[in-house]
Amino acid sequence: MNCQELNQDIKKLKSLRDSLREKVDIAIETGLGRIAIELAKDNATSATDQVLEKYMDDFCEKNPGLRRLTLEKRIDGFVKVNGYPTGVSSIAPIPGTDNLLIGGSNGVLHEYKKQPDGSYRLGERIEGFVDADGKPTSAYSIAPIPDTYNLLIGGGDSALYEYQKQPNGLYRLGERIDGFVDANGGPAWALSITPIPGTDNLLIGGEFGALYEYQKTTRWLISVRRKN
Repeated sequence: MNCQELNQDIKKLKSLRDSLREKVDIAIETGLGRIAIELAKDNATSATDQVLEKYMDDFCEKNPGLRRLTLEKRIDGFVKVNGYPTGVSSIAPIPGTDNLLIGGSNGVLHEYKKQPDGSYRLGERIEGFVDADGKPTSAYSIAPIPDTYNLLIGGGDSALYEYQKQPNGLYRLGERIDGFVDANGGPAWALSITPIPGTDNLLIGGEFGALYEYQKTTRWLISVRRKN
């Protein structure tokens, strides 16, 4: 059990307490043993809450490797080109950095960057994530490319790109990778990407029979084989 799970249990207990018509005794099993709590409708006050919350604080203090997970304030700026909020489709660590790459709808692609003071902020929108027709598209999947510092990003209508580390340490979007098409030869959406164990290759899955390996040769090139 971690602090997040314990916090969920506490919420359930509070909800149970509020629905009681008579006193009951209840015990919960935790990573630190068993804690017995008396719950009663007449005692629906902060007293029980204080017992539970103190126990959770003690649990977290004695288990420094675990932490209570809480949502911070919403991060502003993850919006479409027209300024409207958009969905977050994919998130992945950027190899060799403390940053993340976040993909969304309608060409929305940002780095989430660590600042000198240790905090994070959303970077500027990365231009150029477009489909085969040149229209902004969703970034559905992101995965690290084995044995490199680069990422592979898959999107709608044959949008497949490497996010490449440059000699100065910065990253930029590479050229669109041609050839990711469905079983009928039409542009396909690259919906999922994952490393193939024991190799330096990736497997890319899309719609309508689009399933490819992204294979390492003398350098990373387009997929050369579709699985039928």
